[in-house]
Amino acid sequence: MFEYTAILRRVVDGDTLELDIDVGFRMHYFCKCRLARVNAPEMLEFGGVQARLFVEAELAKATGIVVTSKRLDKYGRVLGEVRFTRGIEPDEWINLSDLLLSTGHGLPYRW
Repeated sequence: MFEYTAILRRVVDGDTLELDIDVGFRMHYFCKCRLARVNAPEMLEFGGVQARLFVEAELAKATGIVVTSKRLDKYGRVLGEVRFTRGIEPDEWINLSDLLLSTGHGLPYRW
């Protein structure tokens, strides 16, 4: 399993992000990342816009983002665990999938 630092480029919906992932050696991978273990409503479904706005608000406060992934999903997106910190406690990382599940903005999903 690999862990990389990332910069958020755009929140597509509640469970999909566009990221600039630093893969090392001054190389970057621009991709869509699908959050592992969670399924948020689609944009045209009830709760879809709210889920996206929630993720945007949470990540707007982030001072650091890391992605842990070991594979791509069936659509070629990075399937990963996204964690972020707000800089208050540098070792306190928040898992975005867990946050969506605990706040009711997403449902458990198995790949």
